[in-house]
Amino acid sequence: MLVRVLVSLLCLILVAAPTAGFAADKGSQGKKAAPKPSDVDDLPGDYYQLETMWVPVLGAGGHPLYQGLVIRLWPGRDTRVAACLATQRIEEDILTHFNDDPIDLDTYTDTGKLVEIIKELAAKRAGDDAFQKVEVFHDFITPDRDSELVSRACK
Repeated sequence: MLVRVLVSLLCLILVAAPTAGFAADKGSQGKKAAPKPSDVDDLPGDYYQLETMWVPVLGAGGHPLYQGLVIRLWPGRDTRVAACLATQRIEEDILTHFNDDPIDLDTYTDTGKLVEIIKELAAKRAGDDAFQKVEVFHDFITPDRDSELVSRACK
């Protein structure tokens, strides 16, 4: 019994050790660090795209069904850093809002209503002038290359 335990431990050490060493070496190969929110003024990209959110939408019978929502926040020219810093909290505010007060299917399909709700939440967190435009999509879309970079900086 003791032999089995020792052999199992030895196998675990032999399997884990090379992986741990590889991971440590891999991280130190001079890869560029992810951009920081303070860098966004120097980065290309026009908008911050939030991760796809799954929000409760009240279906027939009042039971929530979770539907995907993609949100793009377009910062003002002079508010890029402040808007970027607020983006993470805005994402939390949106999820909290929809979980506390699920929307009905009509509201979910009405992009204009959704934009107004999200604009209001973003303005509460970041100020009225932080974002010049808000876009909402029901389809899964990817940001353009430049906006993907600046979006990563704001996460």
